[in-house]
Amino acid sequence: MLVAFLPKLYADGFEPVDGYTKGGKNKDGVITLSYPIYDELVDEFAEFIYAQNCWVDYEYRATTEKLDPYNPVTIANATISEIRALITFFLRGERFCDGFWGSMIKTGFVRQLLERLSEIEQEMLNSEKEQ
Repeated sequence: MLVAFLPKLYADGFEPVDGYTKGGKNKDGVITLSYPIYDELVDEFAEFIYAQNCWVDYEYRATTEKLDPYNPVTIANATISEIRALITFFLRGERFCDGFWGSMIKTGFVRQLLERLSEIEQEMLNSEKEQ
């Protein structure tokens, strides 16, 4: 279950980035930039999401363009469909910006997503009990 990552990713002292690769010019003259080396838990989190294809929204941009992903109110009121889009936004962000995952974990974006997802799950369970 995705929300099971919440206490792990936000455990006291957890750092999503273990270090950075060394950038520079190699023997062939190719210049490389440094990029983060993530804690294995971060990689496990991303792999889990991709493995559970239900969390990947290939049309996420259409949804996130209507939302402000950086606004906590957006996440606090997000529907399950919007959560899917925001999770995909998180995943895809690393392809465009090295260090995106680490930043989104550190700033609490992922925490807010997982907390909202937990709320939705609880609402669904309560609704089932009432029926």
